[in-house]
Amino acid sequence: MVEEDTYEDNECYDLSIHISDLPDALDITTYTHQRHTLIIDNKEAMGSRFLRYQRGCYLQYHKQTDIEPESLRKNLVGALQFGTNFVLSFDQLPADDISLLFQDDTCFPKSLLARSEIFKKSTWEPLLRPETTDDPKPSNFLPLNNFKLIVVTKNDPPQQGLDILGANVSTIRIQGTGTEGDQDYQANEGNDSDAIVAGMFGLKLIKRNSEAMCDAAFDGELDNIVAELEKGFDLESTQPDGATSLSEAASQGHNEIVQHLIDLGADPNAQNDQGRSPLFRASFNGHLETVKLLLSVGGDPDLKTNEAEAPYMVAKTEEVRTLIDEWNREEVQALIVVRKQLIKQKLEERMTNAAERDLFAREQIRNSLVQKSKNGDVEGLKLEIEDLVVEAEKENQKRPRGNCQVRDDSGQTLLMVACQANQLNMVTFLLEHYKSLENDMFTDQPTLEKRSFRSNVNARDSKGWNPCSVASFHGNKNCLLMVLKHGGNPRIKNFYGKDSFDIVQTEKDLLGAVLREGKPEILSTLEMWEAEQQKEKLMGRGEGGLGGGFGGGLGGGLTVVDKALAEGLKDAGPIALQQEMAKENAAGGGAAAVKSLKKAKKKGSGGGGKNKKGGKGKGKGGKTKKKG
Repeated sequence: MVEEDTYEDNECYDLSIHISDLPDALDITTYTHQRHTLIIDNKEAMGSRFLRYQRGCYLQYHKQTDIEPESLRKNLVGALQFGTNFVLSFDQLPADDISLLFQDDTCFPKSLLARSEIFKKSTWEPLLRPETTDDPKPSNFLPLNNFKLIVVTKNDPPQQGLDILGANVSTIRIQGTGTEGDQDYQANEGNDSDAIVAGMFGLKLIKRNSEAMCDAAFDGELDNIVAELEKGFDLESTQPDGATSLSEAASQGHNEIVQHLIDLGADPNAQNDQGRSPLFRASFNGHLETVKLLLSVGGDPDLKTNEAEAPYMVAKTEEVRTLIDEWNREEVQALIVVRKQLIKQKLEERMTNAAERDLFAREQIRNSLVQKSKNGDVEGLKLEIEDLVVEAEKENQKRPRGNCQVRDDSGQTLLMVACQANQLNMVTFLLEHYKSLENDMFTDQPTLEKRSFRSNVNARDSKGWNPCSVASFHGNKNCLLMVLKHGGNPRIKNFYGKDSFDIVQTEKDLLGAVLREGKPEILSTLEMWEAEQQKEKLMGRGEGGLGGGFGGGLGGGLTVVDKALAEGLKDAGPIALQQEMAKENAAGGGAAAVKSLKKAKKKGSGGGGKNKKGGKGKGKGGKTKKKG
């Protein structure tokens, strides 16, 4: 398992990995390195096949239709809008004329090579064509954080021309899986290798949408619906407004189609963009038998639209209104539970191979862990990851299907999610629990369980936000203090050039009028952190690092942070800091200084020389390279 915090010093931009580690490596290059990705594929082209299964576009440089300016623009807009991959494959062919890709700044601007420029309005706004295409207006467009730009080649070193990418990419080299003489290689020959790749790496569930199936449901054409499903289109295909095939059939009272879709596992409570469910639309149009059918399979009569309208309120006839009004609500809730279980069962039955079933399970696990982090369910998250570790160990897997490094759809880690939701107990657990776990008794290396519970305190999403900036922005002081105490760095800037200090300061225009109120209490906490960093530098502490001395008195006397946490954050202001610093200076540096000096002496780096592992020391507060 490749871990983010192994590379958090941003010095290692060239990774050599096994194909099974590609998902982790892509997250590292995107979120930790804050760069695009250059993949040097193995001879089996496993990386290319993995990327073909991912959400997004896969363009081939030497396929003229793929690299036409309008094709580049359209695919780029889609990848930014939906937060998917934009993959450009060069294979082994020449790339001398790659500069031609950037000849039109309104289609494929050269500025997008720098990841920090992508989310700026000046980069993406010229790409939009709302007047002549289906592109959204600039006011309605928001690039998603999990967008990834990936270039693929099979040449090592890469062919001439790709050097235009320069320092804007991190390189991932995928190790070979075997040669033609290997038994494993021969065993895979003739198999559906793309399906094997899909099953190995837990890519996100891909749904093939069919508006034609929705149209057929509206028109009462059951045969056409069956034909679309047999082609592999998704049962929950939708119209542009979000209405499913079941919703379309219910609105017209096509009961045979409604029953058929329900039997296959269609969701009777799926809502369109306006919040209208199949039951709402059947009620609105007065289809009594359709309403009965939907209620009998778990259709929720109290599910409201965006305008707070329920099916009862819009019933076309008195019969429909009476039926909905008198329907047993307790029975509804029981039916909803049964229907959800049936939907899941039917979905798994529709999946055509083990790869898709594994993919579905990984997506459910990810969503479950993110939700537990958001809700502060510490015990639930702990038990789920422990079960996943046991499962991985039984199956001899290198990593479990879910761990503390998973991210939500916007690229935030579980730690960021907890900081945003102000779940202090969850934040504490994510930062401290792994430290209580023992290393492997034979190798003295972190066990799979310990690695699975470890969180990177300075991980960043694709816009450069880290846990400190997330907690600061949302005004969650408790969480911020805990992150700072464990080495969080509020001076890391996001792609907009702002760090945690910047985002909590009051913004004023040239005339002094307040544009945005700041968060003085959070700013005071950050200034306290800054003062302790300066103090450590002046005292020449070797191992203070970024945030290392903030709350560093865990082994001795209480620091300002400890006091703030213990006393409900009442005494964490600048005055309390100055008093604390004065006391520590009078006492010869305090417990934090003693701890740092002992640590420095142990590692042989107190004077800024080389330590035993060959890394540079930090006698003057510099960085050291972590070993993960």
